[in-house]
Amino acid sequence: PTLVRSAGWYRDGEARVFYQDTTLGPDFFRLLDQPVSLVVFGDLTIADGVSEDVMREKVTSVVLFGDATAPPPLVAMLQVLATDMFGEIRAADGTGS
Repeated sequence: PTLVRSAGWYRDGEARVFYQDTTLGPDFFRLLDQPVSLVVFGDLTIADGVSEDVMREKVTSVVLFGDATAPPPLVAMLQVLATDMFGEIRAADGTGS
């Protein structure tokens, strides 16, 4: 594991670090050459059109310093990928984690 600002851990591999609220859609994941850890200092939104298979293939872990919103089928996937989370994971339809 690799330490992130002395407060969170992500799994091996390249990290993509976002320092603001971020929305990631299908094109972001399609363009990744290799699996990454997502480190987000803000709120994370996973847009419609991102599949569970894509998340499994492209994301090794998520470190979240904010809330996450995702299509309902991806809520459990984000929960599994979250190695450290300082916020809530909610479905885009408003249901909580």
